[in-house]
Amino acid sequence: MNSPVNAQGALGLSVVALVLLNSRLDKEDVSHVERIRHEPAIVLAILLLTTAGLWPALHFPLVSDDYTLARYGEELTPAMVRYYFTQPGGDGFYRPVGYISLGLDALWARHDPLGWHLLNLALHLANIVFVWFLARRILGGQGPALWAAALFALHGTVPLTAAFLAARFDVLAVFFVLAALILFTCYLASGAGWALAASLLCALLGFLTKEVAFCLPLLAALAARGSIRPRARVLAGYFVLAAAVFSYRFWLLGGIGGYRDPVTGEPDILHVSVIRLLNGFGSRIWSVFDFPLNWSREPEPWLVPALLAGTAALVYIAARTKASRSKLALTLAFVFIALLPVAHLLLVDSSLLGAWRFYLASAGFALFLAAALQGMGTRERVCAGVVLLAFQTAALVHNLAIWSHVAALADHTCASAARQTALPAAVVFPAQVDGVPFLRNGFEPCVAFHREQANRRALPAAR
Repeated sequence: MNSPVNAQGALGLSVVALVLLNSRLDKEDVSHVERIRHEPAIVLAILLLTTAGLWPALHFPLVSDDYTLARYGEELTPAMVRYYFTQPGGDGFYRPVGYISLGLDALWARHDPLGWHLLNLALHLANIVFVWFLARRILGGQGPALWAAALFALHGTVPLTAAFLAARFDVLAVFFVLAALILFTCYLASGAGWALAASLLCALLGFLTKEVAFCLPLLAALAARGSIRPRARVLAGYFVLAAAVFSYRFWLLGGIGGYRDPVTGEPDILHVSVIRLLNGFGSRIWSVFDFPLNWSREPEPWLVPALLAGTAALVYIAARTKASRSKLALTLAFVFIALLPVAHLLLVDSSLLGAWRFYLASAGFALFLAAALQGMGTRERVCAGVVLLAFQTAALVHNLAIWSHVAALADHTCASAARQTALPAAVVFPAQVDGVPFLRNGFEPCVAFHREQANRRALPAAR
Protein backbone atom coordinates (compact mmCIF):
# COMPACT_ATOMS: atom_id res chain seq x y z
CA MET A 1 0.00 0.00 0.00
CA ASN A 2 3.00 2.33 0.40
CA SER A 3 4.07 1.89 -3.22
CA PRO A 4 3.13 4.65 -5.69
CA VAL A 5 0.87 2.22 -7.58
CA ASN A 6 -0.84 -0.93 -6.29
CA ALA A 7 -2.97 -3.46 -8.15
CA GLN A 8 -6.30 -2.06 -6.97
CA GLY A 9 -5.35 1.52 -7.75
CA ALA A 10 -3.91 0.64 -11.14
CA LEU A 11 -7.03 -1.28 -12.14
CA GLY A 12 -9.34 1.44 -10.82
CA LEU A 13 -7.43 4.15 -12.69
CA SER A 14 -7.45 2.00 -15.84
CA VAL A 15 -11.24 1.67 -15.63
CA VAL A 16 -11.63 5.45 -15.40
CA ALA A 17 -9.23 5.98 -18.31
CA LEU A 18 -11.05 3.42 -20.49
CA VAL A 19 -14.43 5.00 -19.73
CA LEU A 20 -13.05 8.35 -20.88
CA LEU A 21 -11.46 6.84 -24.00
CA ASN A 22 -14.77 5.27 -25.01
CA SER A 23 -16.78 8.42 -24.32
CA ARG A 24 -18.39 10.51 -27.06
CA LEU A 25 -18.78 14.20 -27.65
CA ASP A 26 -22.23 15.52 -26.78
CA LYS A 27 -23.24 15.77 -30.42
CA GLU A 28 -22.40 12.07 -30.77
CA ASP A 29 -23.93 11.08 -27.45
CA VAL A 30 -25.77 7.78 -27.72
CA SER A 31 -26.89 7.59 -24.10
CA HIS A 32 -30.47 6.52 -23.59
CA VAL A 33 -33.09 8.80 -22.07
CA GLU A 34 -35.84 6.74 -20.51
CA ARG A 35 -38.94 7.40 -18.51
CA ILE A 36 -39.19 5.43 -15.28
CA ARG A 37 -42.52 4.90 -13.59
CA HIS A 38 -42.82 5.14 -9.82
CA GLU A 39 -39.46 6.89 -9.45
CA PRO A 40 -40.19 8.11 -5.89
CA ALA A 41 -41.11 4.55 -4.90
CA ILE A 42 -37.73 3.33 -6.17
CA VAL A 43 -35.98 6.04 -4.17
CA LEU A 44 -37.93 4.94 -1.09
CA ALA A 45 -36.86 1.35 -1.74
CA ILE A 46 -33.20 2.48 -1.89
CA LEU A 47 -33.63 4.25 1.45
CA LEU A 48 -35.26 1.21 3.05
CA LEU A 49 -32.55 -1.14 1.77
CA THR A 50 -29.86 1.22 3.03
CA THR A 51 -31.52 1.40 6.43
CA ALA A 52 -31.75 -2.40 6.58
CA GLY A 53 -28.10 -2.77 5.58
CA LEU A 54 -26.81 -0.25 8.10
CA TRP A 55 -29.21 -1.02 10.95
CA PRO A 56 -26.80 -3.45 12.70
CA ALA A 57 -24.17 -0.67 12.79
CA LEU A 58 -26.49 1.50 14.89
CA HIS A 59 -26.10 -0.95 17.77
CA PHE A 60 -22.28 -1.10 17.62
CA PRO A 61 -20.59 0.27 20.77
CA LEU A 62 -18.88 3.64 20.54
CA VAL A 63 -15.15 3.68 19.82
CA SER A 64 -12.19 5.99 20.34
CA ASP A 65 -13.08 9.71 20.24
CA ASP A 66 -16.79 8.86 20.16
CA TYR A 67 -16.89 8.81 23.95
CA THR A 68 -15.37 12.28 24.21
CA LEU A 69 -17.83 13.58 21.62
CA ALA A 70 -20.72 12.00 23.49
CA ARG A 71 -19.58 13.82 26.63
CA TYR A 72 -19.53 17.10 24.70
CA GLY A 73 -23.09 16.45 23.58
CA GLU A 74 -24.28 15.71 27.10
CA GLU A 75 -22.67 18.88 28.47
CA LEU A 76 -24.02 21.22 25.79
CA THR A 77 -25.39 24.45 27.29
CA PRO A 78 -25.98 27.97 25.90
CA ALA A 79 -22.60 28.94 27.36
CA MET A 80 -20.94 26.03 25.54
CA VAL A 81 -22.63 27.07 22.28
CA ARG A 82 -21.07 30.53 22.62
CA TYR A 83 -17.75 28.90 23.45
CA TYR A 84 -17.78 26.72 20.33
CA PHE A 85 -18.35 29.77 18.12
CA THR A 86 -15.82 32.05 19.78
CA GLN A 87 -12.96 29.76 20.83
CA PRO A 88 -10.61 27.52 18.83
CA GLY A 89 -10.91 23.77 19.14
CA GLY A 90 -8.18 22.13 21.19
CA ASP A 91 -7.74 19.57 18.40
CA GLY A 92 -6.66 22.22 15.88
CA PHE A 93 -10.05 22.49 14.17
CA TYR A 94 -12.99 24.88 14.26
CA ARG A 95 -16.30 22.99 13.87
CA PRO A 96 -18.96 24.61 16.06
CA VAL A 97 -22.06 23.43 14.19
CA GLY A 98 -20.80 19.84 14.24
CA TYR A 99 -20.31 19.96 18.01
CA ILE A 100 -23.71 21.56 18.55
CA SER A 101 -25.35 18.74 16.58
CA LEU A 102 -24.10 16.31 19.22
CA GLY A 103 -26.44 17.99 21.68
CA LEU A 104 -29.37 16.70 19.61
CA ASP A 105 -28.17 13.13 20.13
CA ALA A 106 -27.87 13.70 23.86
CA LEU A 107 -31.58 14.51 24.06
CA TRP A 108 -32.49 10.87 23.49
CA ALA A 109 -29.26 8.87 23.45
CA ARG A 110 -28.24 8.58 27.11
CA HIS A 111 -26.04 5.47 27.24
CA ASP A 112 -27.56 3.73 24.23
CA PRO A 113 -25.26 3.57 21.17
CA LEU A 114 -28.37 3.47 18.96
CA GLY A 115 -29.26 7.00 20.03
CA TRP A 116 -25.79 8.32 19.23
CA HIS A 117 -25.70 6.70 15.77
CA LEU A 118 -29.26 7.37 14.67
CA LEU A 119 -28.76 10.95 13.46
CA ASN A 120 -25.77 9.86 11.36
CA LEU A 121 -27.99 7.38 9.54
CA ALA A 122 -30.75 9.96 9.09
CA LEU A 123 -28.27 12.41 7.57
CA HIS A 124 -26.92 9.72 5.22
CA LEU A 125 -30.45 8.93 4.05
CA ALA A 126 -31.06 12.63 3.42
CA ASN A 127 -27.79 12.82 1.47
CA ILE A 128 -28.93 9.92 -0.72
CA VAL A 129 -32.03 11.93 -1.65
CA PHE A 130 -29.84 14.98 -2.33
CA VAL A 131 -27.58 12.96 -4.64
CA TRP A 132 -30.69 11.80 -6.49
CA PHE A 133 -31.87 15.40 -6.93
CA LEU A 134 -28.40 16.59 -7.96
CA ALA A 135 -27.96 13.74 -10.44
CA ARG A 136 -31.26 14.59 -12.11
CA ARG A 137 -29.97 18.11 -12.74
CA ILE A 138 -26.40 17.18 -13.70
CA LEU A 139 -26.95 13.99 -15.69
CA GLY A 140 -30.43 14.74 -16.99
CA GLY A 141 -32.69 11.74 -16.64
CA GLN A 142 -34.43 9.56 -14.10
CA GLY A 143 -32.40 6.39 -14.68
CA PRO A 144 -28.93 7.89 -14.07
CA ALA A 145 -30.22 9.69 -10.99
CA LEU A 146 -31.50 6.44 -9.48
CA TRP A 147 -28.25 4.63 -10.24
CA ALA A 148 -26.24 7.46 -8.66
CA ALA A 149 -28.38 7.38 -5.52
CA ALA A 150 -28.12 3.59 -5.18
CA LEU A 151 -24.36 3.48 -5.80
CA PHE A 152 -23.77 6.23 -3.25
CA ALA A 153 -26.13 4.67 -0.71
CA LEU A 154 -24.44 1.27 -0.58
CA HIS A 155 -20.79 2.09 -1.17
CA GLY A 156 -18.41 0.04 0.93
CA THR A 157 -17.16 3.05 2.88
CA VAL A 158 -20.66 3.94 4.07
CA PRO A 159 -20.52 1.86 7.32
CA LEU A 160 -18.31 4.59 8.73
CA THR A 161 -21.18 7.08 8.51
CA ALA A 162 -23.42 4.98 10.75
CA ALA A 163 -20.88 3.20 12.97
CA PHE A 164 -18.54 6.07 13.79
CA LEU A 165 -19.91 9.05 15.71
CA ALA A 166 -16.80 11.09 14.82
CA ALA A 167 -17.88 10.83 11.15
CA ARG A 168 -20.80 13.12 12.08
CA PHE A 169 -18.82 16.14 10.99
CA ASP A 170 -18.34 14.74 7.47
CA VAL A 171 -21.93 13.55 7.07
CA LEU A 172 -23.37 16.83 8.34
CA ALA A 173 -21.00 18.99 6.28
CA VAL A 174 -21.89 17.04 3.13
CA PHE A 175 -25.58 17.46 3.99
CA PHE A 176 -25.13 21.25 3.93
CA VAL A 177 -22.92 21.18 0.81
CA LEU A 178 -25.38 19.10 -1.23
CA ALA A 179 -28.34 21.17 0.00
CA ALA A 180 -26.51 24.37 -0.97
CA LEU A 181 -25.73 22.99 -4.45
CA ILE A 182 -29.33 21.90 -5.07
CA LEU A 183 -30.68 25.25 -3.93
CA PHE A 184 -28.13 27.01 -6.15
CA THR A 185 -29.23 25.00 -9.19
CA CYS A 186 -32.82 25.96 -8.32
CA TYR A 187 -31.74 29.59 -8.35
CA LEU A 188 -30.01 29.13 -11.72
CA ALA A 189 -33.18 27.62 -13.17
CA SER A 190 -35.72 30.04 -11.69
CA GLY A 191 -33.86 33.11 -10.47
CA ALA A 192 -35.67 32.80 -7.13
CA GLY A 193 -33.97 34.95 -4.50
CA TRP A 194 -35.11 32.72 -1.64
CA ALA A 195 -33.23 29.76 -3.18
CA LEU A 196 -29.99 31.76 -3.34
CA ALA A 197 -30.40 33.01 0.24
CA ALA A 198 -31.10 29.49 1.52
CA SER A 199 -28.13 28.18 -0.45
CA LEU A 200 -25.77 30.73 1.11
CA LEU A 201 -27.13 29.88 4.57
CA CYS A 202 -26.44 26.18 3.99
CA ALA A 203 -22.98 27.11 2.74
CA LEU A 204 -22.27 29.04 5.94
CA LEU A 205 -23.45 26.14 8.11
CA GLY A 206 -21.27 23.77 6.09
CA PHE A 207 -18.17 25.95 6.55
CA LEU A 208 -18.87 25.93 10.30
CA THR A 209 -19.23 22.13 10.37
CA LYS A 210 -16.07 20.79 8.72
CA GLU A 211 -13.29 21.90 6.40
CA VAL A 212 -14.44 19.70 3.51
CA ALA A 213 -17.23 22.24 2.89
CA PHE A 214 -14.70 24.85 1.76
CA CYS A 215 -14.72 23.20 -1.67
CA LEU A 216 -18.33 24.37 -2.13
CA PRO A 217 -17.55 27.60 -4.05
CA LEU A 218 -15.70 25.59 -6.70
CA LEU A 219 -18.55 23.06 -6.86
CA ALA A 220 -21.01 25.93 -7.29
CA ALA A 221 -18.89 27.26 -10.16
CA LEU A 222 -18.95 23.76 -11.63
CA ALA A 223 -22.75 23.67 -11.37
CA ALA A 224 -22.94 27.06 -13.15
CA ARG A 225 -20.47 25.97 -15.84
CA GLY A 226 -22.63 27.31 -18.67
CA SER A 227 -23.35 30.65 -17.06
CA ILE A 228 -20.32 31.54 -14.95
CA ARG A 229 -19.80 34.96 -16.48
CA PRO A 230 -23.39 36.23 -16.06
CA ARG A 231 -23.53 34.68 -12.59
CA ALA A 232 -20.07 35.85 -11.53
CA ARG A 233 -21.40 38.25 -8.91
CA VAL A 234 -23.56 35.54 -7.34
CA LEU A 235 -20.72 33.02 -7.36
CA ALA A 236 -18.47 35.60 -5.76
CA GLY A 237 -20.78 35.50 -2.76
CA TYR A 238 -19.79 31.88 -2.06
CA PHE A 239 -16.08 32.67 -2.34
CA VAL A 240 -16.37 35.77 -0.13
CA LEU A 241 -18.35 33.84 2.48
CA ALA A 242 -15.79 31.02 2.46
CA ALA A 243 -12.91 33.50 2.73
CA ALA A 244 -14.58 35.30 5.65
CA VAL A 245 -15.16 32.10 7.64
CA PHE A 246 -11.68 30.79 6.82
CA SER A 247 -10.09 34.08 7.90
CA TYR A 248 -11.98 34.03 11.21
CA ARG A 249 -10.98 30.40 11.70
CA PHE A 250 -7.34 31.23 10.88
CA TRP A 251 -7.38 34.04 13.44
CA LEU A 252 -8.90 31.87 16.17
CA LEU A 253 -6.51 28.97 15.60
CA GLY A 254 -3.47 31.20 15.15
CA GLY A 255 -2.74 29.50 11.84
CA ILE A 256 -4.17 27.04 9.37
CA GLY A 257 -4.80 24.42 12.07
CA GLY A 258 -5.47 20.78 11.31
CA TYR A 259 -3.55 17.65 12.18
CA ARG A 260 0.03 18.19 13.31
CA ASP A 261 3.23 16.26 12.88
CA PRO A 262 3.92 14.56 16.26
CA VAL A 263 7.65 15.30 15.95
CA THR A 264 7.82 18.85 14.62
CA GLY A 265 4.41 20.05 15.76
CA GLU A 266 3.82 21.70 12.39
CA PRO A 267 0.53 21.26 10.48
CA ASP A 268 0.56 18.20 8.21
CA ILE A 269 -1.00 20.16 5.37
CA LEU A 270 2.19 22.22 5.05
CA HIS A 271 4.26 19.12 4.28
CA VAL A 272 2.50 17.73 1.25
CA SER A 273 4.84 16.49 -1.47
CA VAL A 274 4.08 16.27 -5.16
CA ILE A 275 4.75 12.53 -5.05
CA ARG A 276 2.16 12.03 -2.31
CA LEU A 277 -0.40 14.04 -4.25
CA LEU A 278 0.25 12.09 -7.45
CA ASN A 279 0.01 8.84 -5.51
CA GLY A 280 -3.23 9.92 -3.85
CA PHE A 281 -5.04 11.37 -6.85
CA GLY A 282 -3.52 9.00 -9.40
CA SER A 283 -3.89 5.67 -7.65
CA ARG A 284 -5.07 5.50 -4.05
CA ILE A 285 -8.47 7.15 -4.41
CA TRP A 286 -9.46 4.77 -7.23
CA SER A 287 -8.49 1.85 -5.03
CA VAL A 288 -10.92 3.08 -2.36
CA PHE A 289 -13.72 4.00 -4.77
CA ASP A 290 -13.65 0.88 -6.95
CA PHE A 291 -12.68 -1.68 -4.29
CA PRO A 292 -13.95 -0.39 -0.93
CA LEU A 293 -12.81 -3.42 1.05
CA ASN A 294 -11.13 -3.55 4.44
CA TRP A 295 -8.27 -5.96 3.74
CA SER A 296 -7.25 -6.27 7.41
CA ARG A 297 -8.91 -9.68 7.35
CA GLU A 298 -9.18 -12.25 4.64
CA PRO A 299 -12.32 -12.03 2.51
CA GLU A 300 -15.05 -14.50 3.40
CA PRO A 301 -15.61 -17.31 0.87
CA TRP A 302 -18.82 -15.67 -0.36
CA LEU A 303 -17.03 -12.35 -0.88
CA VAL A 304 -14.52 -13.71 -3.40
CA PRO A 305 -17.03 -14.37 -6.22
CA ALA A 306 -18.69 -11.01 -5.44
CA LEU A 307 -15.31 -9.29 -5.80
CA LEU A 308 -14.59 -11.05 -9.09
CA ALA A 309 -18.05 -10.23 -10.41
CA GLY A 310 -17.75 -6.59 -9.32
CA THR A 311 -14.37 -6.29 -11.02
CA ALA A 312 -15.79 -7.83 -14.20
CA ALA A 313 -18.73 -5.40 -14.09
CA LEU A 314 -16.39 -2.41 -13.82
CA VAL A 315 -14.30 -3.62 -16.76
CA TYR A 316 -17.43 -4.34 -18.80
CA ILE A 317 -18.85 -0.88 -18.13
CA ALA A 318 -15.56 0.72 -19.12
CA ALA A 319 -15.35 -1.30 -22.34
CA ARG A 320 -18.96 -0.91 -23.45
CA THR A 321 -20.03 2.59 -22.43
CA LYS A 322 -20.47 5.38 -24.96
CA ALA A 323 -21.22 8.02 -22.37
CA SER A 324 -21.23 11.78 -22.79
CA ARG A 325 -17.69 13.11 -22.43
CA SER A 326 -18.89 16.38 -20.91
CA LYS A 327 -20.91 14.58 -18.22
CA LEU A 328 -17.99 12.31 -17.37
CA ALA A 329 -15.64 15.28 -17.16
CA LEU A 330 -18.13 17.15 -14.98
CA THR A 331 -18.49 14.28 -12.51
CA LEU A 332 -14.73 13.66 -12.35
CA ALA A 333 -14.20 17.35 -11.68
CA PHE A 334 -16.70 16.98 -8.82
CA VAL A 335 -14.57 14.14 -7.37
CA PHE A 336 -11.29 16.05 -7.59
CA ILE A 337 -12.74 19.29 -6.18
CA ALA A 338 -14.35 17.40 -3.27
CA LEU A 339 -10.96 15.90 -2.40
CA LEU A 340 -9.01 19.18 -2.40
CA PRO A 341 -9.58 19.94 1.32
CA VAL A 342 -8.23 16.49 2.25
CA ALA A 343 -5.55 16.27 -0.45
CA HIS A 344 -2.88 15.69 2.20
CA LEU A 345 -4.86 12.75 3.66
CA LEU A 346 -5.50 10.68 0.53
CA LEU A 347 -3.08 7.84 1.29
CA VAL A 348 -5.69 5.64 2.96
CA ASP A 349 -4.22 2.21 3.63
CA SER A 350 -5.65 -1.23 2.93
CA SER A 351 -7.81 -1.10 6.09
CA LEU A 352 -9.76 1.95 4.79
CA LEU A 353 -8.87 3.84 7.97
CA GLY A 354 -9.76 7.47 7.29
CA ALA A 355 -11.93 6.70 4.25
CA TRP A 356 -14.85 8.58 5.82
CA ARG A 357 -13.09 11.74 4.62
CA PHE A 358 -13.94 10.66 1.05
CA TYR A 359 -17.67 10.84 1.76
CA LEU A 360 -18.41 13.85 -0.46
CA ALA A 361 -16.10 12.60 -3.19
CA SER A 362 -17.86 9.22 -3.15
CA ALA A 363 -21.04 11.06 -4.16
CA GLY A 364 -19.14 12.43 -7.16
CA PHE A 365 -17.84 8.96 -7.99
CA ALA A 366 -21.39 7.59 -7.88
CA LEU A 367 -22.35 10.32 -10.37
CA PHE A 368 -19.42 9.25 -12.58
CA LEU A 369 -20.48 5.59 -12.58
CA ALA A 370 -24.09 6.59 -13.26
CA ALA A 371 -22.94 8.70 -16.23
CA ALA A 372 -20.98 5.70 -17.54
CA LEU A 373 -24.02 3.43 -17.15
CA GLN A 374 -26.12 6.01 -18.98
CA GLY A 375 -24.04 5.39 -22.10
CA MET A 376 -24.98 1.70 -22.29
CA GLY A 377 -27.98 -0.20 -23.61
CA THR A 378 -30.82 -0.87 -21.20
CA ARG A 379 -30.15 -4.58 -20.70
CA GLU A 380 -26.39 -4.09 -20.37
CA ARG A 381 -26.90 -1.21 -17.95
CA VAL A 382 -29.23 -3.15 -15.69
CA CYS A 383 -27.04 -6.27 -15.59
CA ALA A 384 -23.77 -4.42 -14.96
CA GLY A 385 -25.35 -2.04 -12.45
CA VAL A 386 -27.01 -4.79 -10.43
CA VAL A 387 -23.76 -6.79 -10.27
CA LEU A 388 -21.87 -3.69 -9.15
CA LEU A 389 -24.44 -2.98 -6.44
CA ALA A 390 -24.26 -6.60 -5.29
CA PHE A 391 -20.48 -6.33 -4.91
CA GLN A 392 -20.75 -3.06 -3.00
CA THR A 393 -23.34 -4.59 -0.68
CA ALA A 394 -21.06 -7.57 -0.07
CA ALA A 395 -18.16 -5.21 0.70
CA LEU A 396 -20.47 -3.35 3.09
CA VAL A 397 -21.31 -6.54 4.99
CA HIS A 398 -17.62 -7.54 5.17
CA ASN A 399 -16.55 -4.14 6.48
CA LEU A 400 -19.38 -4.03 9.01
CA ALA A 401 -18.36 -7.42 10.42
CA ILE A 402 -14.83 -6.17 11.10
CA TRP A 403 -16.09 -2.98 12.72
CA SER A 404 -18.53 -4.95 14.87
CA HIS A 405 -15.80 -7.24 16.22
CA VAL A 406 -13.35 -4.45 17.07
CA ALA A 407 -16.04 -2.21 18.59
CA ALA A 408 -17.12 -5.10 20.82
CA LEU A 409 -13.50 -5.63 21.86
CA ALA A 410 -13.12 -1.96 22.79
CA ASP A 411 -16.40 -2.05 24.70
CA HIS A 412 -15.36 -5.17 26.63
CA THR A 413 -11.99 -3.57 27.47
CA CYS A 414 -13.64 -0.45 28.90
CA ALA A 415 -16.27 -2.44 30.78
CA SER A 416 -13.56 -4.56 32.42
CA ALA A 417 -11.59 -1.47 33.43
CA ALA A 418 -14.77 0.15 34.80
CA ARG A 419 -15.21 -2.71 37.28
CA GLN A 420 -11.80 -1.97 38.81
CA THR A 421 -11.36 0.63 41.52
CA ALA A 422 -8.56 2.42 39.66
CA LEU A 423 -7.60 2.66 36.02
CA PRO A 424 -4.64 0.55 34.91
CA ALA A 425 -1.42 2.54 35.00
CA ALA A 426 0.78 3.09 31.93
CA VAL A 427 -1.47 1.22 29.53
CA VAL A 428 -0.96 2.28 25.92
CA PHE A 429 -3.66 1.13 23.53
CA PRO A 430 -3.26 1.04 19.76
CA ALA A 431 -4.76 3.91 17.78
CA GLN A 432 -6.60 1.43 15.56
CA VAL A 433 -7.26 -2.27 15.22
CA ASP A 434 -7.99 -3.67 11.76
CA GLY A 435 -8.81 -0.22 10.47
CA VAL A 436 -11.23 0.62 13.30
CA PRO A 437 -10.26 3.48 15.67
CA PHE A 438 -9.47 1.96 19.06
CA LEU A 439 -8.76 3.31 22.55
CA ARG A 440 -5.57 5.35 22.34
CA ASN A 441 -7.98 8.29 22.37
CA GLY A 442 -11.05 8.20 24.57
CA PHE A 443 -10.15 5.42 27.01
CA GLU A 444 -10.90 7.37 30.19
CA PRO A 445 -14.23 8.79 28.87
CA CYS A 446 -15.09 5.26 27.78
CA VAL A 447 -14.48 3.88 31.28
CA ALA A 448 -16.48 6.73 32.82
CA PHE A 449 -19.28 6.01 30.34
CA HIS A 450 -19.45 2.38 31.52
CA ARG A 451 -19.31 3.30 35.21
CA GLU A 452 -22.23 5.69 34.79
CA GLN A 453 -24.11 3.00 32.90
CA ALA A 454 -23.48 0.53 35.74
CA ASN A 455 -24.60 3.08 38.34
CA ARG A 456 -27.86 3.69 36.45
CA ARG A 457 -28.56 -0.04 36.44
CA ALA A 458 -27.73 -0.30 40.15
CA LEU A 459 -30.15 2.45 41.26
CA PRO A 460 -33.41 0.53 40.61
CA ALA A 461 -31.95 -2.57 42.29
CA ALA A 462 -31.07 -0.55 45.41
CA ARG A 463 -34.62 0.76 45.65
